Amino acid sequence: MVTRFVKFVGARLLTLVLDLALAYFLVDTYPEIIGQFVGHSHAWVNGIESLFSQVLIIVLNYIISKFFVFTDEESISKKEVVRKCVKTISYQPPFLI
Repeated sequence: MVTRFVKFVGARLLTLVLDLALAYFLVDTYPEIIGQFVGHSHAWVNGIESLFSQVLIIVLNYIISKFFVFTDEESISKKEVVRKCVKTISYQPPFLI
């Protein structure tokens, strides 16, 4: 139980650091990466970075929680984890097939 809690908090702290790093690099240090597409408007750069960052963080939190934090106690191979991640990300609803 404690191990799960530590993994969960560690994963959330990792994604927090990633969110802060993305904001620092894409808004403060290199705003021209996004700015070239929106007329170098700081408000648009900030908004697009926030949207991109939040979607990425939500997906990463889901993947980390599902495959590394809330797993069964039996160990699974790294190959199996990668296969499950790819299968989850590339899922298509039945009505699109």
